[in-house]
Amino acid sequence: NEPLLSSLSSQAIATISTMAFQNLANTSWAFAKLLIQDPPLMAAISAAAITRIQNAIPKELSSTAWAYAKLGIEDVPLMDAIAAAALNRIHDCDAQTFANLAWAFATLIIPPGPLLNAIAEQSKLKLWTFDPQELANSVWAYAR
Repeated sequence: NEPLLSSLSSQAIATISTMAFQNLANTSWAFAKLLIQDPPLMAAISAAAITRIQNAIPKELSSTAWAYAKLGIEDVPLMDAIAAAALNRIHDCDAQTFANLAWAFATLIIPPGPLLNAIAEQSKLKLWTFDPQELANSVWAYAR
């Protein structure tokens, strides 16, 4: 429903200053899942996310990275902030978070700095928790 999504986007932009990081992550994920390109919304989410990144949990970081990658949005400042925040919380990440982060950076071909090495080291400790999709996404990301 394009009119509804347009209205939701406008309302999200109008209230973005009140959104927690989880709301930003969920909104970006939903628009990406629907493959809806909405540059004003994604720019507003990016700006807000960067200022709230210290409040994000790993799953929110990875779903935000996934959303931008899925839409092909090469937002380097946001991805750099996500990489730094994820690196600081690397021990709290699970298999899906590792796989989504690696996939997002590989898809966008944005250098994640030391994040991919940290993901590789931590993934080795948790490989037994990876499902087939997480394994496949991880292998693909490192093959890029």
